[in-house]
Amino acid sequence: MDTKAPEFIYIAFVLPSLFALTFMFEGLYKMVHQEDGFFIFIVGIVFLVIIALAYLFLFK
Repeated sequence: MDTKAPEFIYIAFVLPSLFALTFMFEGLYKMVHQEDGFFIFIVGIVFLVIIALAYLFLFK
C-alpha cells in the first residue's frame, strides 16, 4: 500500500483529525457553559497529538 496516496492520507489522518477536533471543541463548549468538559478536551488534545506523531513517523 502506497502511504503517500491521497486516499491513505484522507483515511489515516484527515478523518481522525476531524474527530479529535470535534472532541476538543465539544469539551471547550462544555467548559464555557460551566459543565464538565475538561476531560473531553484533554482526550481530544491527546488524540490529536497521537495523530501528529503518527504523521511524523510515517513521512520522515
